[in-house]
Amino acid sequence: MKRNSNAITNRVKITVLVADDHPVVRHGIIANLKQQQDMLVVVEYSDGIEAIKLIKEHLPDVVLLGLRTPEATLKAFADHGQLGSIMPADGGGSEAILSQFRKAGVNLAALVAQLQNEGAKSFVKSWNEWIAVVASKSDALKQAA
Repeated sequence: MKRNSNAITNRVKITVLVADDHPVVRHGIIANLKQQQDMLVVVEYSDGIEAIKLIKEHLPDVVLLGLRTPEATLKAFADHGQLGSIMPADGGGSEAILSQFRKAGVNLAALVAQLQNEGAKSFVKSWNEWIAVVASKSDALKQAA
């Protein structure tokens, strides 16, 4: 599997493909991933079927598909990609991980608050960028008419 390394830190980055038909959601996810030093978004796409065609080219470590991904897209993914473990909707073993955090002295309430705050800020930023693009295109259409 192809991996990207960061020349500065000499660490291997986790490569991610993000596919979601909702631009605000997709951009919010990408904004959060870009803040992670050990992750690199290699492909972003609004159409899951088209994104699947890029899997073999980019060989991402992680594929994030929208929650309401159509069955046809999932079947196409199964035909074009090698499925690893699928993260369960309930977070899988998240309770055990959270228990380890507690034992290590992590303040989970503070962590949750921080993650919610960062997520909300990222969402608002993406939303504002999207609104600006829509307004710009609207203005361009008005001027062309």
